[in-house]
Amino acid sequence: MTLVEHEGKQAMRNQAIITESGRCDRGDEQGDPTAAALAAAVAAVRSGDRSAWNELWALLETTVTGVARGRFRLDAADIDDIGQEVRLRLQLHIDRIEEPRAVRAWVRTTTTRECLRLLRQRARTEALDGQLDDEIDLRDDPARRAEQTEVCRAVRNAVGRLSARRRTLVRLLFEEDREYADIASELQMPIGSIGPTRCRLMAGLRADAEVAALA
Repeated sequence: MTLVEHEGKQAMRNQAIITESGRCDRGDEQGDPTAAALAAAVAAVRSGDRSAWNELWALLETTVTGVARGRFRLDAADIDDIGQEVRLRLQLHIDRIEEPRAVRAWVRTTTTRECLRLLRQRARTEALDGQLDDEIDLRDDPARRAEQTEVCRAVRNAVGRLSARRRTLVRLLFEEDREYADIASELQMPIGSIGPTRCRLMAGLRADAEVAALA
């Protein structure tokens, strides 16, 4: 199997996990030296301390800049616009992020979404202005390819945060496409519990802060 074929199959498997989770209706910053300060700032904001927003944003702004400049090569003006949008969205959603340690992951993935949205808007505007070929297929534009890469990365990270047993279940279900009888035998679990467990697993992956921000 060539590298291209391998990456293609992996992308399909990752996308299948997201799709499946929709049918079956967590962000960890390990080693982050600012984790304690971040948790304290989040707690202060949630308690109604409006002045804590500046402290919280000072801890998170470099994450926005790192994504926008490092991954997408945006200029200072675009980064400022992206930062304002991400901060606004954070103000609207801060109470919905269950764990303070997940806030940075939420900001990272939300920044990614905003960068991709900006690039798509720019591509469409240039097309309307006649700057791009009339036959351009936006499915093949850099923003779409970058988006797919981010989705795959988010799913891989979410799976990596699962327990060893659940990672094994993901491998057996989506990478090896094993029969339920084989899975039951290997994991020593009742065959009738695999389906419900699969649904709970998919719901958990979909609820992962990094994946949810790209959904």
